[in-house]
Amino acid sequence: MKKILKGLVVSAALLSMTATAFGATFTDVEGTSYDWASPYVEDMAEKGLISGYNEDGVLKFKPENTVSKIEAISLFARAMGSNSELNKPAIEYAMAQYGDVIDTYELKFGQKDVAFMLYRGVLTEEEAAAYLTGDVKNQPMLRYEATTIITKAMGGESEAKKNMLLDLEYTDVADIPSAAKKYVYYVSEKGIMSGTGDGSFSPNTGVLRSEIAVMLSKTVDVMNASCNEVKIGAIDSEAMTFTVIDSGNESATYKYTDNTVFYIEGVKVPASNIEPGVRAIVTDYDGNVQCVDINSAEPDRVVKAVYSNYQNVEGSLYISVTNPATNKAETYACISNINNISKSGKSATIRDFTTGDYVILSLSGGKVEKIVGTDKSQTIKGATIEAINHNTEIPTIVISHSDPAYDGMELLVGSNVYVLKDGADSDMNSVYRGDKITVTLDYGVISRITAISLKRTVDGTIRSITIAQNPTMTVLANNKETVYDVANDVAITVNGEAATLYDFRVGDKVSIALESEAVIKISTVSSQATEGNLTGTVVSANAAYKFIKILISDANGNTYEETVYCTDSKTTFITASGNSKQFRDIKEGNIVNVYGTYNNGAFSATTVIIVK
Repeated sequence: MKKILKGLVVSAALLSMTATAFGATFTDVEGTSYDWASPYVEDMAEKGLISGYNEDGVLKFKPENTVSKIEAISLFARAMGSNSELNKPAIEYAMAQYGDVIDTYELKFGQKDVAFMLYRGVLTEEEAAAYLTGDVKNQPMLRYEATTIITKAMGGESEAKKNMLLDLEYTDVADIPSAAKKYVYYVSEKGIMSGTGDGSFSPNTGVLRSEIAVMLSKTVDVMNASCNEVKIGAIDSEAMTFTVIDSGNESATYKYTDNTVFYIEGVKVPASNIEPGVRAIVTDYDGNVQCVDINSAEPDRVVKAVYSNYQNVEGSLYISVTNPATNKAETYACISNINNISKSGKSATIRDFTTGDYVILSLSGGKVEKIVGTDKSQTIKGATIEAINHNTEIPTIVISHSDPAYDGMELLVGSNVYVLKDGADSDMNSVYRGDKITVTLDYGVISRITAISLKRTVDGTIRSITIAQNPTMTVLANNKETVYDVANDVAITVNGEAATLYDFRVGDKVSIALESEAVIKISTVSSQATEGNLTGTVVSANAAYKFIKILISDANGNTYEETVYCTDSKTTFITASGNSKQFRDIKEGNIVNVYGTYNNGAFSATTVIIVK
């Protein structure tokens, strides 16, 4: 986590100071009537937010001087991170949006700080004009005005507005402007500002340099602000959460609120507009996300293509390539001063590439930050298929490998790929997860696969079946549950006759023939069906797979659960009085009598009577 205040330095012009003091002791603070401010002054000086005056070798702070409105606004902007390297893009967007307005204030310093406060919503344009127009900007920041800026800078305005009954015990409450009372209450409750010692708040007096040091220090502590550069993983608008991956590849989940502001290239957007994979700057105060800045809507991605040429336009480098999968020409801008370029494992420059070279471009924020050139044809041996995706326009496989350079690679499969499976001509439909393969790539696309499957037979019990576009089966064998893919052309027999996956139930005992991690044959012999009946309380009802679970008590007082399978065509549902019902009428907690048959360990219902 990168603290937002790290490395922030206030310019000498900000407070008309001539010397910086980091960890120094100011002679006119410690041991004086302003001794109460000394630790806060030194804390802010150490953080680089406040400096002092060097007068003939003596370091002074001048705690009794007042702070002008522009000085106070700039200081709190710095506390929010206007000087942070990570917020430079936000400052650029802010200046583009508010620069013309700020020019009318004729400021000698703090233009970017004011723009940042407007951009973050701490100041409205009307408020900025009231603080900064003409000579007003050089007048002291009043104490009640400071409460407003502090509250908004801390992201506390919503909380402040919720306080309907304000218990302000200051003796001069009547002197506090009505609109400012909620802000005075907020900063008082947070312990950032208090009375002047005589029971009053003194709202209309100017903030002293000693006081601003205390306010800043306490605000920074309460805010506990951090600013982190991350990659967005996914956003759940319903749960109002988003996952991120940091530079160390560690993942985390943030919770956001209605008050969190999301920006894409300086424009406020709803969270749902953000694409996974984009780079973002997340700012939070004490764990509460304040804003998310996305400086490019383009997600990080990798482009594998055939090099065409490059162009240098006004100092910006562009690289043109042809996508081998689509045969389309594409052009990408490179980051400035790109130097992460290699070819055939050696450091290179863009001039080392020739038309027809195969390149892998790593894009961040829509721009190329890394270029890797490899041979036009490449062979990868000793790989294992971890996943196959047939459900896209261009099929892909993901491989594992002992070489980290290949491990986890996702490879495109060419439309005319040649497949040799177990020494015989084959096709992609016969290549399975777990196969050991050697692949040949032409321009990054697989043109040839040599695959070997591990063939074996497993006897076990079905624990679950998922019937989908890519069906799977979980089998319990030797006290271990394993999930297998089910081949599209799987051969299934029950008692020697052809069957389908729909003929199996959880608990069926099966013998499966495997090629690597795919089931290519399933066979079972059903035992003789026996009649039975059960009475119990419904624990759950699964409408998708038409089964209910009932809790049964035996004669000895022991309880156990039994799964009962029902089918619309073979099961009759009635009440105890004989009224016809359907599966959807069965609810958790119903007491039921079930009549049916046991077959191969599974109970299939012919009649379900809803007793209660």
